[in-house]
Parts: sequence; structure tokens; C-alpha cells
Amino acid sequence: MSPLDRRRFLRGAGAAAAVGVAGFVGTEILQGSASAAVIEPTFNINPFQFGVASSPLRNVIWTRLAILPLARDGRAGMPDGDIPVRWKVARNRDGSGVLAEGTAYALSGNGHSARVEVAALPQATAVFYWFEYGNWRSTVGRLKTAPAANSNPSAMTAAVISCANFEHGFFHCYEHIADHEVDVVIATGDFTYADSYNPGYGSKARSHLPAGECFTLADYRLRHSQYRADPQEQAMRASAGMVLTLDDHEVDDDWAGSTPDYLEDAAANSGPGTFWERRHNALQAHWENTPLPFMMRPVRSLMPNSYQTLNWGRLADLHLLDTRQFRSRQDKGRRFEENRYMLGPDQLAALGDSYRGARWDLLVNQVVMAGWTHGGPGTEKASDSWDGYRAERRRVIRQWSDRRVANPVVLTGDVHFGGADSVFDDFDGLSTKAPEIISSSITSGGDLEGDWAGSRVVLDALPLHMYHRRRGWTKLDITSQRIHIQWRGTEVVSARAAQPDRIFQSADISAGQHDFSNTSW
Repeated sequence: MSPLDRRRFLRGAGAAAAVGVAGFVGTEILQGSASAAVIEPTFNINPFQFGVASSPLRNVIWTRLAILPLARDGRAGMPDGDIPVRWKVARNRDGSGVLAEGTAYALSGNGHSARVEVAALPQATAVFYWFEYGNWRSTVGRLKTAPAANSNPSAMTAAVISCANFEHGFFHCYEHIADHEVDVVIATGDFTYADSYNPGYGSKARSHLPAGECFTLADYRLRHSQYRADPQEQAMRASAGMVLTLDDHEVDDDWAGSTPDYLEDAAANSGPGTFWERRHNALQAHWENTPLPFMMRPVRSLMPNSYQTLNWGRLADLHLLDTRQFRSRQDKGRRFEENRYMLGPDQLAALGDSYRGARWDLLVNQVVMAGWTHGGPGTEKASDSWDGYRAERRRVIRQWSDRRVANPVVLTGDVHFGGADSVFDDFDGLSTKAPEIISSSITSGGDLEGDWAGSRVVLDALPLHMYHRRRGWTKLDITSQRIHIQWRGTEVVSARAAQPDRIFQSADISAGQHDFSNTSW
């Protein structure tokens, strides 16, 4: 695989043609163009069955058409052909004060998804958007646009989410997040699960479609359709813009670069086609079903420009890491070797170049960065985390010193519990370089104490300041002086009935201090 062009990454160049919209001089809009025959069918039901989504990264708005969301071929009941849909962005939820509008195409080759990048919207402003087709109209979505890169916003709010397995429960936490109307939702990975059911990882509250593991494009499309049709997920997506990173379960559990699950090997690749074909199918379906910008559209089995930085004024930079596409294969016996990569040279260089002196640098990261205690049972998971790539972790930490990064903070999910730990300088336990905030799973692991087999020894292997085992999410209230953290969630995800939004733990990180304070534990 040829390395990504990191200069292209830094420029943030898109892979689509600009389309002007009459009446909106100076508004750059990327909305794609028809690639197949254009059709305008008549629908007897609202075709916006998957709701809407958006992202402050290049101001993307997204939808996907469906009349039979769970059709087994993954096409959601849609006919062949590209379908024009109208879109609008306005200052007010009631639709008044239109800022931009146009026509985009729900492309047949992209699962009848439509996305638009509307660059010249007012900055640091909550705007509202929707799509229309015929007499049908989508849900109205809310997007908070990012402040100007050199501005000084006083505050930012974010929700951090991870690990939402449809089979393990209902997405009550998504409904809670929607109630908070944060500035941005940060997804650290495992937003959709391609796996078959494993009873060792949690109780089963509902069943995936298709049954079993995903391999073909139709498989992945149907699995995404099931998630996107969920009303609680739709409520969250409509409430705030999202930035998403890709972890393993969207493709295959614990995949790394060109290899499938290192613990299963042949079994993980026993479906039709090669792993490269499977990876292409997974990335294509992920692109079709999330509000990613055009520059991330998959090319064969590669998602280019997958690592990005979102500037929230000078208050915070969100560095979206990709720890899957470019990593070396997991091998616990080689974790100390210098030539093993988690990010790869190009991404590491781009990360270093993206540091610009923001008050906070938030690394949106998939797997635990802190060190593990090795030697006991149940620590195989460490091989998939940064502990399996110690030289690469050391290179990231060294960048913080070389680039004078004042306040690095690592945001992580993956391990199905909420927690707080510290990233040490070479893990001597003496010099803390960054706090790590671990967000619990939305549903993965099921109710309360449910989690993967052997999770107790995994917990014992991590030097945590705090952990909680409930399902949940993490709310961040960020100012120039501190980050206030609330580990929120619920104790029950197996029941469909509404559940309370609880605060399980809380803490602060003060600027200039690389540790947690004002803790509830």
C-alpha cells in the first residue's frame, strides 16, 4: 500500500468538484454529482427513514434514503438510479433565516446516501438543516459550526462515545446525549459492529441483521441500516455534529492493516473473498452511512485522509487518529521493537505538524494508551493497545515535548468501562505526560457487570485511578482553565423502557496539570 500524502492531509483537500448555488455568492458547496441515471420515483412513505447526521469537520450534512430500511439485500428498498434531494441550512429550527440551499444526489452506488459540504456557514454558530424530496421532509438536524481557527471561544462541550453493540442493548445513552445538545459528539470507534454474536462478551437483548458476521457489501450495508434506523441513535445524530474515528468492529474484531483478527486468523476470513475485499466492503458501507467529508471516500480498500484535526478556535484541537489502517500486526512478543507502527510514519508526521499551540490538544484515540502490567492471564488485549507498540507510543510522547504541547489529553474507548489513567514518560511511573479519559461502552457488555470473559484480570492489569463498569458516555465541559469530566450513563441497557441519565464519577483536569483533580473517587 502506498503511504498517504501527508501534505494533502494538511491542506485538507477534498476529492469532489465544487458546485455553486445560485443566490449564495461566496458559499463553497461540495455535494457530488450524479454518476448513474437520474430518477425521480414517487414514494408512498417518507424516504428519510435513516434520519440525518452532520459534522463540523468541513460542515458536512448527510442523509440516506430508504423505504424498506431492513431489506435483506442492503439496498433499503431503493430502485436503481441516482435521486435528487433538496437540502437547506437555516439559522433557526423552524426553517427561517435560510443560509444555504441546493440539490444533492442520493447516489445508487453509495447506498442512496447524500452528503453536502457547506463551507461558508457562520462560524461558532448553531445552525439547522434538513433534506426534502417531493412532499417529504427529513428530521431537522442541529450542527454547531467550529469557531475560526485563531479565535478564542470561551467554552466547548462534547460527548465522547464508544462501543455501541446493537445486540447487547438499547441506545439509551444516545437519547441522553441528545437531551444535552452538546457542541460535538466524538466517536472513538466501534460505532457499528460487524461481528456475529459471542455470548462471552455480553447478554443478548436483540438480534443483528444479517445473522452472523459481515463479509459482503450487502452484509455491511444491512448491518449499518439496522443501526441507522434506530430511533435513539437518530435522536443523537440530529442533536449535534459528529466527528468519527474508525476502530476494529466496523470491519473485523482486532484487525490490523492488511490482516484480519489476529486471534482468529482463518476463522475471521472464512467468508467469501479475501480480507482486502472484506475491508473494502466494510469501509464503503461505513462511508455511506456516516457524515464523513468527501476526502475520506474509500479508494478500493483504503480510506484516505482518515486522520484529521478539527480546530475549535485556539481553545482545543481534536486530533482524530487512525490506529487501524496503518498499524503493524499485533505480536506481544515484539512489543518493544522500534520498527513496529500504530500510526505509521506519514500519520505520525502529520500529527506532529498539526500541533499549533492550542490550549488543549485532545487525541481522539481508539485503544488504551496507558501502560499495562504484563505476565498474567487476560492481558492478551494489551497486544492490540498501544502497549503492543511501545516504540510508537514513545514517538508520540516525544512529539509532545518537541512541539511544546502544553496540555495533551487522550480520549479513549474500546475496553467497555469508564476510567481515568495516566500516560507516563516511558512508563517509569514518575513523570506523567498526559491524562487519559476512558469512555465506557454505550451498550457493549450488557447490563452492569457484564463484559468480556476475563475482564477482571484485564482491569487488574491497567493502572487505573478510577473505573466504573456501567454502560455510558463521557461529557466534557472545556474552558481555557480546565476540563470538567462527567462519566455518565445508565445501569440497564437490556430493557427497552427509558432509563435515567446518571453521573457515576467526575473530575477536573486543570490547564498546566497533567493529572486529575477535584475527583469524586
